[in-house]
Amino acid sequence: MRFDSPLSAESAFYDAFGRADHAAMMEVWGSSDDIVCVHPMGPRLIGRALISDSWKLILAGDSRRKFDLRPKSRTQTENIAVHVLDEIISAPGSDTQFIPVLATNIYQRIDQFWFLILHHASIDSTPREVAPRRRHKFEVN
Repeated sequence: MRFDSPLSAESAFYDAFGRADHAAMMEVWGSSDDIVCVHPMGPRLIGRALISDSWKLILAGDSRRKFDLRPKSRTQTENIAVHVLDEIISAPGSDTQFIPVLATNIYQRIDQFWFLILHHASIDSTPREVAPRRRHKFEVN
């Protein structure tokens, strides 16, 4: 598959991730041996083989995911694009949300098409407002 813009590559990345489609996921990635992926709390993976193996494990079992993507910044030159975003991940049909993830995706134009060359995701440690717990009043007779 060929991606005409960094946004179309990013859309394909999250679509493949959401559908647990390993083949589609790897179409988004560049083919060089110096591409990099860091999953939350994981080691730095360098090269297509290690990255592919990691995605096979993550996407195994056909577990589907839904993404609420919240862009924080986007920068682009002629051949490089850097996107920083919050990934709010949940399971379709469930109200449960996973811990927010802060992701940096770097895309490179290669032969006029855009490919992912770095995905770095980490647990977002930004303090978030948490709804207060309801207090229950207990009475003893």
